[in-house]
Amino acid sequence: MYSFKNPPIRKSITLPNPRFCSGPNVQYTVFRGFVLDHKTRDFKVVRIAYLRGANCDDIVPPEVEVYKLSTVLWKIVNSKGFNYKMVIDNPSVYLNGAIHWVSYSENEGEEITNSLLVFNLSDETVSYTGLPLVQSHVCSVELSLTLCGEHISVIFKPRLHREIGPLHDSCDVWLMNQYGKPESWMTKFFVDLNGGIENAIGFTRNGEFLVEQYPGDLSSYDPRERGIVRSWYLW
Repeated sequence: MYSFKNPPIRKSITLPNPRFCSGPNVQYTVFRGFVLDHKTRDFKVVRIAYLRGANCDDIVPPEVEVYKLSTVLWKIVNSKGFNYKMVIDNPSVYLNGAIHWVSYSENEGEEITNSLLVFNLSDETVSYTGLPLVQSHVCSVELSLTLCGEHISVIFKPRLHREIGPLHDSCDVWLMNQYGKPESWMTKFFVDLNGGIENAIGFTRNGEFLVEQYPGDLSSYDPRERGIVRSWYLW
């Protein structure tokens, strides 16, 4: 059961149970998105549920459901176009009436091909857009999405092979200059931090880039100054 709260107006709503849920004999890997469809002015919850196979592999295609606040019902969506898998704990991005996720596929030789999964909210269909060539075949968990103003941006964080300490020592930030055109990907900047970073988070409204150097230790990187401009500790 899902419950959504709006603290400023002190209201909440509890959604009915979706159809595809994990149970004693079946397990799903679930991805969700909650946004306002600006065309219909209707709030929607998108739920993508991959059935786990015998080897804990997600089975393609997944089951896809959409909840509409106007109908207070879950609707099953045709998932025939969902040919790629998705990465757990990887953030989604909403832009131009669609939700975007990093997705990937594996061939028989276990070569990975990454892509941008685009779920259009108005017609409830899926499509795919290519990522920068240098990110097409890297490990999918090294990629994440964010917004840079009105542009989709993808962060490439090569993992350090360490059991302790920071996970990454640098990251590349790319920007899609023209929406929906993979040939328009361009390098925004490169972040190289001595000592490494735990996570690259994304952009603030003033254009600075947030990174987490250690758990709870945030720093703001200014692409124009090419360096850290402020740091703070959350706990």
